Amino acid sequence: RVRMPAHEGGHLFDGEDGRQCVCVHWFVAPFGRIFCSLCRIFGVGETYQIRGREVIFKMGYYETSIICTAGHFISSGGNIQANKFCRDCGAPTINACQNCNTPIRGRYVMDGVLDLTNYSYVPSYCHECGTPYPWTEKLLEKTRKLIFLDDVLTEQEKLDLFDSAKNIMIESESTSVDVSIFKRLSNKASDFLKDAMYKFAVDVASETAKKLLFP
Repeated sequence: RVRMPAHEGGHLFDGEDGRQCVCVHWFVAPFGRIFCSLCRIFGVGETYQIRGREVIFKMGYYETSIICTAGHFISSGGNIQANKFCRDCGAPTINACQNCNTPIRGRYVMDGVLDLTNYSYVPSYCHECGTPYPWTEKLLEKTRKLIFLDDVLTEQEKLDLFDSAKNIMIESESTSVDVSIFKRLSNKASDFLKDAMYKFAVDVASETAKKLLFP
């Protein structure tokens, strides 16, 4: 639950049950007050308890995503027992971390907020225990094998390149340093590895790393 002064929230109006309603569109758009009348027309508003000058907001929740072990997104929410195997590659699907059994976080849902965006995010690591998901493990193993096939880099440089590749997948305080190492060693490597590292960065690097790599 989140508390906030009622006068700073969206438009207040009387609900069918006699309690006051508050439009939640102010939460997601600077022009929310323009759209608040749509809550009454389309029924996407939400009734909240008004306590004096405070509005008590309900918090949202995460749906559970289904993803195949090769990393293909299947769905978020709905029947988590559906699609036991991927229709694209035939790999089995999972909906929870195989280390701690925590459900894979999917779309964030808030009652009363209409979300028409297309959700297909595939996380790399479990948010609860930090274990890489199966598709991340497969990608890292493939990347490691490619790096150690290179005949230009030294053994230490190969290890450094692999470590930097793992690190640019996540947001951290050392991202800028990892990007510098990744870029320098990728440029020094043979052409086949340079191309492979470019594709790796495009596909799985964090947003901060991508901005540094492709300004």
